[in-house]
Amino acid sequence: KLCSSSPNDFGGRLKAATKIVPKLLYRIQGMDIELAILFIPNQDLKIFPNNNKNVSQEVIQRRGNFPKQQNFNVDWETYKRGFGDIMKDFWLGNENIHILSNQGPCKIRFDLEDSKRNRRFAVYEHFRIDDEYNDYTLHISNYSGNAGDGMKYHAGQRFATRDKDHLRGATVLEGAWWIFEWAYCHLNGLYLPGSDDPKSIHWYEWLMNEGLAGTEIKIKLS
Repeated sequence: KLCSSSPNDFGGRLKAATKIVPKLLYRIQGMDIELAILFIPNQDLKIFPNNNKNVSQEVIQRRGNFPKQQNFNVDWETYKRGFGDIMKDFWLGNENIHILSNQGPCKIRFDLEDSKRNRRFAVYEHFRIDDEYNDYTLHISNYSGNAGDGMKYHAGQRFATRDKDHLRGATVLEGAWWIFEWAYCHLNGLYLPGSDDPKSIHWYEWLMNEGLAGTEIKIKLS
């Protein structure tokens, strides 16, 4: 498994709360608080204030060798809301990622692990995505790391899912990402670790189309 975050990173044992809709997230703008995330089965992902000052990053995606694999080939609305188990494999939700990444200067980190437990990372100092009206278009730049600058090919691309596939790439690759006709990075692909398959979770600048065994994506407000 690739899971560098522990339950305590998310504020420990969080209690269930009433549904928090995206517009309420704007109320946190400018406040000196961290956020923690909790997924409630069959409901939306929840966003909670978290007073744990040790938290410095928000995990927005995770893939790994979990007993039951989460399906990442889902529709636009599901990617908008977010899905999965916050302690296992999940996607935070495009609307939440949009709101968080537009609170101020934001950076993003990709942690990758292959089937032999080798690890690489990529950091981008500038990251944000547009709103749904603009198809959550990706803005990303200023790479550093040892995985290779894979996301440069996806900068300026619109998010695509199986039911909103601008250039047919999401349909062909059986996943969702900022995909054009192809994908140099496809971290929401099929879980096929060690395989040579462009439909797999892959980072082309590191291992070409070889399926990765684990990923974790984190964002941090500067």
